[in-house]
Amino acid sequence: DALRAPQPDDDDHRVRRALTRTPRLHSLLERQLRRLLSPELRASPELAPLLAAIDEAYRQSDSDRVLLERSLDLSSRELLQANEELRNSSRVLAAGLDDRTGELERALQSLALEMGERLRVQEALTREETKFRLFIEKLPAISYVAEPGNEGRWLFVSPQVETLLGYAQEEWLADPRLWHSRLHPDDAQSAVAEEQRCVRERDQFSLEYRLLTREGRTVWIRDDAIFLPADESQPDRLQGVMFDVTERRLLSDQLVQAQKVEAIGQLAGGIAHDFNNLLTAITGYAELLLHRLGDNHRYARELSEILRAADRATRVTGKLLAFSHRQPLDPRNLDLNTLLIDVDHLLRRLIGERIQLELSLASGPIMVRAEPTQLEQVVINLVV
Repeated sequence: DALRAPQPDDDDHRVRRALTRTPRLHSLLERQLRRLLSPELRASPELAPLLAAIDEAYRQSDSDRVLLERSLDLSSRELLQANEELRNSSRVLAAGLDDRTGELERALQSLALEMGERLRVQEALTREETKFRLFIEKLPAISYVAEPGNEGRWLFVSPQVETLLGYAQEEWLADPRLWHSRLHPDDAQSAVAEEQRCVRERDQFSLEYRLLTREGRTVWIRDDAIFLPADESQPDRLQGVMFDVTERRLLSDQLVQAQKVEAIGQLAGGIAHDFNNLLTAITGYAELLLHRLGDNHRYARELSEILRAADRATRVTGKLLAFSHRQPLDPRNLDLNTLLIDVDHLLRRLIGERIQLELSLASGPIMVRAEPTQLEQVVINLVV
């Protein structure tokens, strides 16, 4: 029906062209027409437009196929080129990655060595810090770091502050004025002046002064510190150690007292020698008078009292000589009870009225062989 329908002029032109091109139909179309249609039907003018359109479609399909093949060929070449470029890029990237990996491995090895060294250094520092902390805690003194001045903060104080002064570490660190408030009134001015001098001259602080403990007990302190100037992180500060020198001060005072006693003993020895010379004259003349006048003379009793007093005075000078270590040794048998009774009156004068002295004697004689004046001196030393 389509073949029989009237066609426009373009269709007539296409028919004529088809007729003229019939021998030149597309080879595939010719084979199909020979297989499907008879020669007469293939030559039919009505069929010519259809065949021309089909031939055109076949040829357009061939043209499209050629273009597609060329496009595919071009795309394949581009794809191959792109793949080659990609392989080259992959090789370059792999090489760069290998180099970078090697660098990273070397950097990691170096970092591991550095971290190991840092760990060893940190462990060494930790051990040294532990040793230093143990040393500070066992040191029989107060270690400290403090800002100078009445309002200066205490930055560190060792635990010994509680043992020595009765204040906990936290309590001492919390009150900047605690040190100044515990200075002995007689030493406060000199301690503050030494601190000011140390800061002014940037010199060492060194002083002995007294501090009052929480209970009010007086403790002699030897304070040695160095001045540390301010830096980027900390202000001016003093770092030092406070030693308890109370016992040494007592021993020093006792030494001074002993030296005084020794000087007194030397003086007493000289006086005793001179007094002995006088007693010798008194005793000699009294004995001469008593010998000349006889025991029945009315002054014989008075002369006897003079001799007894001179004898007692001689014993007193003997004690003075023993005190001054100038008496020659003369050991003898003596009763300790009797010796204590004889030295009792001298002891009471030495110790004064504010101390009560009681003798607890043995029930019977206790005989020893000793030098009497030296043994009396032993008793006197113990009581004093």
